[in-house]
Amino acid sequence: MGDDRRYTAILNRIMGKRIPVVILQKCRDDTQYSCLVGPDEELAGKMAAELMDKMTVGEGNIKIFSQDLPFADKNAAVFAEELKCRRPELRCSITALKLNEEQSERIARELSEGEYPSGIYFTCARHTAAFLRIDPKIRRNAGTVIGSELFEESCQALQTGALDAVIDKKPFSVGYQALKLLFNNIVKNEKLPVRYSVLPRIIIQSNSYVYYRRRKEKYGSSEETEYSIY
Repeated sequence: MGDDRRYTAILNRIMGKRIPVVILQKCRDDTQYSCLVGPDEELAGKMAAELMDKMTVGEGNIKIFSQDLPFADKNAAVFAEELKCRRPELRCSITALKLNEEQSERIARELSEGEYPSGIYFTCARHTAAFLRIDPKIRRNAGTVIGSELFEESCQALQTGALDAVIDKKPFSVGYQALKLLFNNIVKNEKLPVRYSVLPRIIIQSNSYVYYRRRKEKYGSSEETEYSIY
């Protein structure tokens, strides 16, 4: 939710009627809402930077693929800042991918130009899925690769080594907590918090199957979840 005034007008109208509004994931800081539920993006960036520090040897360039949002992608910014403090010899460059571009082609082109990066970090699931669809020959030269979210493709990629780790921001938990907070507000008259943060977790090859199985048992298969590339 960015600069579109239609959203602002709708939210103001709803809030004016004292109807609770719970927003998921990301929005501008000045957006009107009752409660914002989402992952701690800044913590996710710090966790990814610490992983990249531990997993990457020597000097080199780290490619960060962020989201082209109408506001700052704090995940990417915090990752770059944290990694600079930990490993100043690792140079970070951020590429913001648009929602309406062919992301697999863009990622492949970015990785094929110049020297291969020592590491890659994807701040969202859509870009992680796009990376897994490009030519395996390009992927093999990518160095340390940290993706986002645990879904069917990323779980398989961890097993085969196409991904080294995943920062799971637990989107299913975000939806569950939003519904729970809204239910408790409407039915039990409990006050909504202004912000509810879902803490991300690190997934690697050895624990990926356990977490994926638990999530599948609790929320169902990920086959209905769409990470298609527009």
